[in-house]
Amino acid sequence: RLGRLEVNIFHYSAAIASSGAGRQWRLGVSLLLQMSVLEVNADQVCYNAAARVTEWSHALILLQTMVGRRLPLTTTALNALLGAYQRGSCWDAALAALGRGVDAVGRHTVLGALGRQPGGWQLAVGLLRLMP
Repeated sequence: RLGRLEVNIFHYSAAIASSGAGRQWRLGVSLLLQMSVLEVNADQVCYNAAARVTEWSHALILLQTMVGRRLPLTTTALNALLGAYQRGSCWDAALAALGRGVDAVGRHTVLGALGRQPGGWQLAVGLLRLMP
């Protein structure tokens, strides 16, 4: 309870997701951490929302935390990590993640990360030819 309003997982996941729209990723991560203090159990939706708005290093830590809490590491979670890699221009890490069951959205994100690198478009075109 926060004042008179009972805050639940749905409120938190919406607030975390909206923190990305305002480019306030630190607020999103802070809200995720606050959940445990208020004894609101974060689920994979909350972690995915936070991973989508954070920097790549924080997204990686969040997904490792998900694994530690035995939450399913879904395609959505992997795509959130890949999006963070793309925002951070971490094309090498994005490439390394390709072998982890990435879907079409994830492959598009990896290609986008490559395209932001000098000369990366050539590697992206080569990869595109190899993809199913």
